[in-house]
Amino acid sequence: MKDASLKKSFVLIFLIFIALVILAGCTQEVEINPQLNTKVQYSYSAGFDWSIVLDGKRTVVSDLPDGFRSPAVWSAGYVLIGLGDPPHTYTDMVFVASREEAESQEWSDDIIVAWPDPEMSQGFINGTNFDILYFSSSAERFGLDYPITMENLIIDWEAIREFHRVEGVFSFAMNSNRTADAFAAELEILRMVEDVAVYDRIMARAADLGFTWRERKEPILDLLIAAESADTFFEITDPMLEDPTIAHFKEKWHAVLESVWSDDALSSQAPSPTDEEREDARKQAEKLIEEAIAELEASNN
Repeated sequence: MKDASLKKSFVLIFLIFIALVILAGCTQEVEINPQLNTKVQYSYSAGFDWSIVLDGKRTVVSDLPDGFRSPAVWSAGYVLIGLGDPPHTYTDMVFVASREEAESQEWSDDIIVAWPDPEMSQGFINGTNFDILYFSSSAERFGLDYPITMENLIIDWEAIREFHRVEGVFSFAMNSNRTADAFAAELEILRMVEDVAVYDRIMARAADLGFTWRERKEPILDLLIAAESADTFFEITDPMLEDPTIAHFKEKWHAVLESVWSDDALSSQAPSPTDEEREDARKQAEKLIEEAIAELEASNN
């Protein structure tokens, strides 16, 4: 009798132990990297591509019909719950150098793998390099030197993100031109003039003359190249604001540049003009500059 009772007690204790183990397993919290949301936000802003798990399969975001606009991607990135079957939680994001590296390894289903996209991340690099030159003293505090490269996007991602966060500088994610030539014109103009104050003056003068062109600054760069220097640029544009003798050259410049920079091209809805088309426009602008200088000299004599 005692043996039977003792045996029942052991069985009961064993069942309780098993139940507690199962309960502990069910209630155990998933350990999520506290930097996960930060990594997600940074990688999207920096133009990275992602590999996530949908319906039990590794999927590259750029291969999806809607890309980053896919509801599954937003869910994976910002809610951190996959929409596949079965749902799961992501615990970390790992940065690698390329898609090839990402696909050469096996990854746990709770890992988002991200790498710089050759097109979009180059645009982010352009913008970051522009900001490093523009905010040079601040960039030094974060250990960022010009120029940064694709490699820096991975190994120095925290410094780059913090630099942009503290300075409140450009948001590549909000720029409609998420391509390799994003911010390339701004960067080239600043490199040409080598002075932040002169750069700001050129941008202000361009706006005064109606050369706004939304986010694309390539036409302004083409004008500066045609003028060959900032001094000549201002020598021609100063009188345009008040001297009717050469004010008509503003419209001529517009006509030349708009012949290659259509509204669609400026809004990234059409291919950008070729190097040959832009070079031809610059030559036309150079000719107009020579004519404007001649008219100015004639009117002053």
